Amino acid sequence: KLEIPWVNTSDPDPTFTETNIPWVIRCISDDRQSSYALVDYIYKKEKLERVAVLRANNRYGRVGVMEFRDAATRVGNPIVLEVRYEDGETDFDAQLDRIKNSRPDAVVLWGNALEMGLILNRMRELDINYPVFASDRAVNPLFLEVAGDNANGVVTSCQYNPKSDNPGLKAFQKKYRERFGIEPDVFAAHAYDGMNMTIDAIRKVGLNKALIR
Repeated sequence: KLEIPWVNTSDPDPTFTETNIPWVIRCISDDRQSSYALVDYIYKKEKLERVAVLRANNRYGRVGVMEFRDAATRVGNPIVLEVRYEDGETDFDAQLDRIKNSRPDAVVLWGNALEMGLILNRMRELDINYPVFASDRAVNPLFLEVAGDNANGVVTSCQYNPKSDNPGLKAFQKKYRERFGIEPDVFAAHAYDGMNMTIDAIRKVGLNKALIR
């Protein structure tokens, strides 16, 4: 109601900017774009057809998989099975048994880093060796720590390429390391972009809410 421009630099929920609030914009790719990238890779590049999905039973899992499911259907490959688990769950045998019975070509995991790592480990323990694709929350040191060598070969999307050959990115990374002593992640990079967009707009039009937007 204050009509203050709000730059979203971290939330990938595609509905965030679809709520008829004209003061909200985003500078980070959303789950719809991530789903398009995964669908293109899985079905068009890898030529896989039967994909099962195991997702978190929360808004992140529900909305993200909704976008993936819709995109897969549009390219003529509706997902063969969608099963869920609760945040904090550690026993995934029932879900994995259903997935195995669906005889998929691949599995998509959509959830938080910890549970996706535990699921991947249990899949390999049960000799379930389908190719695994994951949501962007797998791009997390915790996922690699939990999954270990099982993470090798997992394909995921991410809104940030830290290896990009971009002079502006390299300058940002250098300054960030010098100031904080760690590498910037996807959210640090987009926060930097969002703030610079805001500052640039203010410099151009002054402190005017409507013109800043």
